[in-house]
Amino acid sequence: MRAQAIYLLSEDPLVVTGSFATYVAMGRLKRPFTFIYHNPGWIRARSIPRYLKLLRHFGKNAKLHFITNEESEARWLRMLGQKATCLGHNLHVRDQFFTPDISITKRYDAVYAATMAPYKRIELAREIQRLTFVTYVTHQEEWDLHAYEPRLRHADFNRRFISREEVRECYRSSHVGLALSAAEGAMFSCTEYLLCGLPVVTTPNRGGRNRYLTPETSTTVAPEPHAIRTTVDRYCQSPPNPDTIREITLNLMRRDRAAFVELLNRFGATRTAYPHSEMDRIWGTEQGIEKLAIPLAEIPSRLG
Repeated sequence: MRAQAIYLLSEDPLVVTGSFATYVAMGRLKRPFTFIYHNPGWIRARSIPRYLKLLRHFGKNAKLHFITNEESEARWLRMLGQKATCLGHNLHVRDQFFTPDISITKRYDAVYAATMAPYKRIELAREIQRLTFVTYVTHQEEWDLHAYEPRLRHADFNRRFISREEVRECYRSSHVGLALSAAEGAMFSCTEYLLCGLPVVTTPNRGGRNRYLTPETSTTVAPEPHAIRTTVDRYCQSPPNPDTIREITLNLMRRDRAAFVELLNRFGATRTAYPHSEMDRIWGTEQGIEKLAIPLAEIPSRLG
């Protein structure tokens, strides 16, 4: 899900979904609508003021339903009198775009898709020799990972934003996907790794990424460079079947998508009584849910 778009699930009744700061644009809409909002980060007690501020954007014409990444987050929102369901935002990852390709040479032992920010703890990957990063810095056009973290001078990285196809190429060129933060949201890239058939090396965490991680597809290790490198080495020496990793992940995503469709059905927003048809309508094709995207700037003309 993109930060600058909402996703049209039904025109009559009007039901949309979105995340990040999309609530600002949706709060200006005057016609009745239902907004299914995915929280992007980890909700805990200190997050409550942010969500109280979010709620003030909406009038009586709006019905809100929150989708959280952890069950504890749904409980916090229910304490505020809101409707909330734990399903995670990674159910929207484009599963027909992020796929394995065994014809691509594994040039890297590991890939880490992570912004250059302290909470991502990218320095924990420093003992991995064949390492690449898919990275960025918010509101910057260019960056230098080596200057930001000199202990990663041996790693490859992108200096500018790259296409989704190039991101997928980095995944497919790697043996393992890394997820090293202690707390964040559900981490889209973690599910993207899995759909590309990569096992994940993760650290203990809060925020929701564990939802699609299983003992068959991932290993949780202490946040220590040696433990991380050792586990990556083990996966490189004995790679798991990428199709098995993908199928396990897809089964978990299908479970959540079926629950999401049931939620839409309660809002009168489904087009058919067949859940699989609705799942295909929303998430089918290589575009996935992106085919339903409406840029925020177009909301007044498209939905007003």
